Amino acid sequence: MDKKKNPQSEAVPNVLTEEAAAYENLEIRRRKESILSSDMEKFKMFTKLMRIGIMMKNAKITHQKMAE
Repeated sequence: MDKKKNPQSEAVPNVLTEEAAAYENLEIRRRKESILSSDMEKFKMFTKLMRIGIMMKNAKITHQKMAE
């Protein structure tokens, strides 16, 4: 039996590969930027993320119904 190819099924993997390539390029660019950043910039980013992490860990979230 000869299966007919659906043109839409061929487009989906192509879109996925383009999206994957975009994420790959973004990851490479971020790595290059992080390598080139100074030690002081890395330290400031680290302390900023630590403060955010501590704030989120200690946060108390309460849920209330919104008035309509």
